This record gives sequence, C-alpha cells and structure tokens, in this order.
Amino acid sequence: MAVRKVPSAEFPTINAALTTSNPFDTIRVAEGIFPETLIIDKEGIRIIGAGKGKTIIDGDSLGPATSGITIEASLVTIENLTVQNFKTSGIFVESESNILHKVQVLNNKMHGIEVVADKNILVKCETNGNEQNGILLTQRIKNNIIILCKMICNKRNGILLERIPFVILENNLIYCCFAQKNSMDGFNVSGRINYIISSVAINNDGNGFGGNGDGNIFLSNKSINNKKNGFMNGIFTTLIHNLSKNNGLNGIYIPDSLGKMINNKIINNKQNGVLILEFEYIIDRNVIKNNQLAGIEIQQGGNAAIRSNCLMNNNPDLLESFVGLPNAYADNKCTTSMPPGLCDRNDVVNVPGDFDTINDAIHDADTLSGFTINIEEGIFHEQVNIPLNKNRLRIIGADQCKTIIDGTNIEGDGITIESDTNSIENLTVQNFKSNGVFINGINAFFNTIKGVKSIKNALDGFLFSTKNLDFSFIYLCQAKMNKRNGYNGADSDVNYFIKNHANKNNVDGFHLNNQNLLLLNETKENGNHGFEFFDDNKCVGNCALKNNGNGFFIDDVENLLFNNRAIENKKNGLQNDSGSSDNIIWGNVCNKNDGDGILVKDEDNGVIKNICQMNKGNGIQINEDTDVDNIIDNNCVENNVKAGIIIEQANADNFGIRSNCLSGNNPDIQNNSLEEDNIAIDENKCNSSIPEGLCEGSCTNKNSSKWVP
Repeated sequence: MAVRKVPSAEFPTINAALTTSNPFDTIRVAEGIFPETLIIDKEGIRIIGAGKGKTIIDGDSLGPATSGITIEASLVTIENLTVQNFKTSGIFVESESNILHKVQVLNNKMHGIEVVADKNILVKCETNGNEQNGILLTQRIKNNIIILCKMICNKRNGILLERIPFVILENNLIYCCFAQKNSMDGFNVSGRINYIISSVAINNDGNGFGGNGDGNIFLSNKSINNKKNGFMNGIFTTLIHNLSKNNGLNGIYIPDSLGKMINNKIINNKQNGVLILEFEYIIDRNVIKNNQLAGIEIQQGGNAAIRSNCLMNNNPDLLESFVGLPNAYADNKCTTSMPPGLCDRNDVVNVPGDFDTINDAIHDADTLSGFTINIEEGIFHEQVNIPLNKNRLRIIGADQCKTIIDGTNIEGDGITIESDTNSIENLTVQNFKSNGVFINGINAFFNTIKGVKSIKNALDGFLFSTKNLDFSFIYLCQAKMNKRNGYNGADSDVNYFIKNHANKNNVDGFHLNNQNLLLLNETKENGNHGFEFFDDNKCVGNCALKNNGNGFFIDDVENLLFNNRAIENKKNGLQNDSGSSDNIIWGNVCNKNDGDGILVKDEDNGVIKNICQMNKGNGIQINEDTDVDNIIDNNCVENNVKAGIIIEQANADNFGIRSNCLSGNNPDIQNNSLEEDNIAIDENKCNSSIPEGLCEGSCTNKNSSKWVP
C-alpha cells in the first residue's frame, strides 16, 4: 500500500501512517483535529489534507519541545492543511528540496514557518498570528522560493530573510506575496542577492519592505500605509516599477550608496518621497508627488544622477542638505528646490549639436557627474566606448527606429561599456563585426540597458563579460538576427532580464551563467535553444517559441522554471541535462514540441503542475540511470505521440509519479524500471500503462493551456 488514509482503523493517527510508510508514499488526512507532532525523515513523503481549516494539526494540548511539523528529509510535500497552536514554530524545514503548498500556519509561539535549508518552495501558504515571524529564512541558505503566500498579523515580520554575520544568504525569490498588519516589517530582506517581485505590504507597523541587505532587486511591488518607510534597503539595491504610498516615514529610504530607482511612484508619504544618505545613486523617471517633506532629499552623499523625474507638491521637490554636492540634474519636471535652481538644471548635451559624435560627448563632457547625452535621429557610423571612470552616464536615442549606430565596414563591437552605473536607452545597434553591445570588465557593473535593439551583428547581440557580479538590468530590448547568441552572459553572474525579445539569432536566444532573473522574456526561431543557462537562475513567465533546439535547456543545478511556455520547438520543450539536479519545474506549458515536452536527466528535481500536450515525443521523460529521486506530481499530460510519462532505465529507483492526469498518450504511463525500491506510482488518472495496472480511473478533467497553481 503506497497511499495511507488517516484516520482509519489501520492508521488512526498521522504518525501511525508515517511509521509504516516508505519513501515517496502518500498519506491522505481527512477533516479533523489531530493533536500530533510530526517528524518527517523519509524522502519524498506526501502528506495531503482535506483543505486549510479542515485538516488541522493542533499543538494546543501538547508539550513545548518541538515544532508542529519538522521536515528532515528531502522532496517532502505538505499540502492542504493547517498547523496551529504549537509552542515553538509551526513548521521547521531543515532539509532541502521540499514543498509546502496551500498550508496555513496559525498562532504558534515562535515562527509560522522556519526554513534553515536550501531549495525549498512555498506556494499559496498562509502564516497568520504567530508570535514571531510569519516566515523566517535563516542560516546559510539560498534558492528558496516563496510564491503567492500571505503573512498577516504576525508579531514580528511577515517575512524575514535574516542575515547572519560572515554568512551569505542569497538568491531567494519572493513572488506575488502579501504582508499585512505585521508588528514589524512586511518584508525584511536583510540577506544578499534576493528577488522581491509583484508583492504587497500594507498596514504593517514597521517598514513595508525593509532590511539592510545588499544586491537585492525590488520589482513591481506595492508598499502602502505602513507606519515606517515604504522601502528601506542597502547597497546595490535596484528598485524598479514599485509603488510607495501613504507610509508614515519616507517613501523610499536608502542609507547606503550605489543603487538605482527607476520608474517608481512615490506618493503621499508623511516625510520625504526619497531620502538618500550616501552617494552614487541613480534616480530616473520616477513620479514623486504630495509627500509632506522633500520629494527627493540627498544628504551627505554626492555623485547622484536625478533625471527625468516628475515631482509635484513636495516641500520642496528637490533638496540638497549640503550645498554644492556634485550631483547631476536633467529633464526633471518640478517647481521648488533647495538650494534654488535645481529644477532648472539640465546637465544634458546633444549629438549632433554640442558634439559631432557620440564618443566626443562621452570623452569631453563632464560625464563624471552623470550627464545625459541625447542622440538625435540619424545613422551614426562609429563605435561607442564608455571607458573606465566614465560613470553614471545616460545615453538616450530618439527611438529604436530613429537613432541607429551602424557598424557597416567597422571592425569590433558596437557599444562597449567598461565602467559602472551607466544607462543606454532607445536606439539600435547593427551590422558590427563583433558584438552589438559589450559590457566588459570587472568594473562594468550595475548598468541599465533599456529599449535597445541589437541586430545583424557578427557575434552576440548583447555580451556580458564582467567575470564578476554584474547587477545589470536589461529591459524591453531586442536581439535579432545576430550570428551568435541574442544575449550571452556565460561569463557574468547576477543580471536581470525583463520583457526582452530574442528572435532569429544563429545560436541561443539567451545563453546565461548563474544567478540571473529572467522574467517575461520571449525567444523565437533561434538556431539553437531559446534559453540555455547554468545554475541558480530564476526563470518566470517566459516564452520559447519555434526554436531549433530546446525551448529551455538547463546545464546545471538549482534553477527555478515557473509558469513558462515552450511551444513548437524542434527538440524538447524543456530539458535539464546530465548533472543538472535540484531544479523546480512548476506550472510550465510545454506543447507541440518535436521532442519531449519535458526531459529530465538527473535527480532531485520536482516536476509539478505542468501541462504537456501534443508533443511528438513523450510528455514527460525521466532518464536518470540509478537513483532517480524525482517527483512527478499533478501534471496534465495529453495527446503526446509517445508515452505520457516514462521512466526510461531498467535500474531506476527512488521516485514518485503521483496524481497526474493523462489521456491520449501511447501509453499514458510507462515504467521501464525493474527495481522495486521506493517507487510510488499512485493516484494517476489515465487509460493505459506499461506494465498494466498503473492507472486508477480515467482522466476526465480536460485541461487547457491555462495554468492554475
């Protein structure tokens, strides 16, 4: 028996079922209150309740010794239940690669969910009314994923990503989460290199988004009615497209240097809209209105660039606390400043006009203080080079179709950036003998590329070669018909690619190394893979269409592929290669590919809630030789030419194929393994299998390509 039901005559308690379960077995728990403490030390176990508020694991009558659920094994799934009233934390996760899905954690004396290990995913969880943090990530941990979770009325922070001295906590993702009425911060991000996206903090007693972390990106979040600051974070912070409104202190408060805020709305805060204490900050294209103190206040720092902002009804709109700071102002729409005249400052030069060439403007203008270089319509036959010590430049074309940097008969790269914190916007780079845009060298970090088209170059459209953490932000760009890759970051880490296109390049659309964020990008008709990347990448909401290789090709470990689409590619929709383990493949659509929908070649992967339809190979193929250690759960697999789900090798063991819906495949499930150890093929709705007997009823829930978490 691989599925145990609680309560029953044989298993009156969850612990009774755990005791007799083997790895990858399922325990289904009915409605009721279960006064138990659970320690899960068997790999791949699933515990599934009847729903939040229905199946309740309650610690009110138990002693103070342990948490409600302690997870000590990997690939464990906890789903559809409530954990409440424990004297320590509700759930304590001390192992890797586990799943908490639709779990409610209430009124525990310490944290709701405490995580001290890597590569766990929390989806649609609720942590409410706990005496400390709703969710705590601590110790040396990375690559945890928190998606669609709610943290309400906890006595400390909604989420705390804790920073331990001399220890790096990095590369965690918080996506589409909600924090309300917590007694400290909604989101306290004190760790390093984390991604906080499309989340909301409202009515918290501390900051909406706080912490002293560095290298974090805050993208498309909302911080409203919090008692302290809307946003507060440390060095190398990137804040883009956020809303900070009606907070009790500052809209955005940055006590550290070297950061950028672009396209944010900062409105009706009780103190400053933006308060910067240090130096070398970029503040571009923000809307800052009706804040009770200054719209933007620069205190001790300098070398800031304040450009193309709209400021209104602040007191004043612009404020330099120390007169004579070496800051740059350009194209700001405002009426009041201290000292007077900052609204009228326009540190802009024009090409042609003030200078005949773009390079003349770069080398001769006072670029150290963040000048803007406007390039008018026209075709410019020159290589553009931003050398060392030319920082905080903003080079803006009239439009992709109007400002063209053309390399016909010119050797080398189109635009080369060798310094930091520059911005290139709204132009086309084409026909160069090497790369279109080249970000080159260890000092070339924290740059912004927006609305740039790189086409028909002899090598890559965009090449990143910093041999370091890059922190570049690439947004609304196009790489088309280049002879090599569209975007090549094989020699650079930590870049952010948002809403870009890569079409008809000769090799990969995106060819990237480690710790990148890929959000809402599209690749189409490239000569090899749509997306190829190595380890620790977060790949969310992207499309790979009609590429000649795989849609998504994973070379290494610990990646997240969430809610992407791979359609009509010439090989597989999504493939992770040999040596590529510990990946989370959740909620993707892989349809009409010439190979498999999803091909997995290594262990410790979670393949969950994907849709694989009408592929010419298998729907999902697992191809590892011995210890597979994968879970393939809750996928919709329909009308593939070959098998729906296939375990290929005869000596494969340690895996779970559970609760999938399959129809119209040949067969729906095929298990070629001759092993018997720790294999669970349970609760699958399908019509055919090899060997026979692996199906439990037919799949009647026909699923379209709409993904539901």
